[in-house]
Amino acid sequence: MLYYGIENHGGWSQMVTAGSVIVLEKGRSHKLVNLGAGIMEHLVIVSPPFDPDDVHEVKVDLISGFSYQTKNFPVGFPEPEDCFDGARILSYSLPPEFDLSIAFGWVRNDPACRKKPHYHKETREWVYVINGDVFLESWGMSFEAGSWLSITAGEEHGFTNLQPEALCLVAICSPKFSMEDVRYL
Repeated sequence: MLYYGIENHGGWSQMVTAGSVIVLEKGRSHKLVNLGAGIMEHLVIVSPPFDPDDVHEVKVDLISGFSYQTKNFPVGFPEPEDCFDGARILSYSLPPEFDLSIAFGWVRNDPACRKKPHYHKETREWVYVINGDVFLESWGMSFEAGSWLSITAGEEHGFTNLQPEALCLVAICSPKFSMEDVRYL
């Protein structure tokens, strides 16, 4: 559960689940609370870069004394897209001032549906391997879960899933992803 605007005692809450993307404005209080019994993995992207001295704790009992309304965030769940290469993508477009896009992708291990090597004329990609093993052909290297890859504009790349299970990736693109920027070799 994400609690937001708590210093005003009239904030709101939003249930977050796998695949949630949330934009928090500068200067607004917030607290992410794990309501489950397991570990809650989450990825936080901060701009400008994170500074621990910029964190200010707000002492509030979230369980009692405050009313929270449920609110929908401007970044909702997109419809999954099936791509020609066998991948399934959830693609998020953030507000225009960010000029970023975030996509979650699941890549099957199907030789008939391999993504062709390509590059982006303008876009830089940061790719995080959430689950599985991936081979990056242009680098001649494989990467496992927990790996970050930085792919600059103009750099050839194509991902190959090395396991029978779906490979799960998250890609952050700047400027935001556009098919018009993809160039096939």
